[in-house]
Amino acid sequence: MDEAGALEEIAGEMDAILSRFKDTRDGRYIAAGDQAKFTGLVLRARFLMKRPLGLANNFDSVLERTRIEGVTNYIGSQSYHSVEEAAGIVRAAVETIRSEAAIGPLNAGSAEPPYVSPARISELRAINSMAWDLRKLIRFCEEINAAYHNGNFLSVAMLLRAIADHVPPIFGAQSFAHYAASCAGRSHQGSMKHLQGSLRNIADGILHQQIRQRESLPTASQVDFRQDLDVLLGEVVRVLR
Repeated sequence: MDEAGALEEIAGEMDAILSRFKDTRDGRYIAAGDQAKFTGLVLRARFLMKRPLGLANNFDSVLERTRIEGVTNYIGSQSYHSVEEAAGIVRAAVETIRSEAAIGPLNAGSAEPPYVSPARISELRAINSMAWDLRKLIRFCEEINAAYHNGNFLSVAMLLRAIADHVPPIFGAQSFAHYAASCAGRSHQGSMKHLQGSLRNIADGILHQQIRQRESLPTASQVDFRQDLDVLLGEVVRVLR
């Protein structure tokens, strides 16, 4: 069975959980044993979504947020609405997977790789640092990939700027400007100065430019700092691994 078929079965199992909810004087509660079952279904669904939809996909993150935020009552059980919404998210993922599979051959060879290499993100995840918590940096990378995939280039520029502002303490620097000016190696320093200069100018224009009578939106080329970003993330891996 392919991922879409397996996800469809998960949505059906979530529907079955909905049918077993108990109505009480205090409200509607999930049946005994179904809370653990629902959590397992969410984990399975998130795993199945990643290969066809990518590691950083909106369905995965929204499904997990729905699960977390859906525990609203005092006994710690899932709300009816959150299970219903989760089933809808899984079915929407199924439709997307099947739609992309249907149009895939028309776009063969045209798909771009993720903005941040999945291998680089895996290296960051593998780091066990006592000094620095990399979860936010990893999430920045995942969201850049999702934004770039969806053509949200304003978001890409802002997330790049956020990464540049986020990592200097790892290198003992107070700011990215300080790090870019002091890092060793001509080629490495060139990449960092490109991020400090060109990227910061573009991101500042997006963040701080007030509304005008006519606007020009950024293109993929304008926010293409992939090589420089990979150099920066590679240095994070080198220092902390």
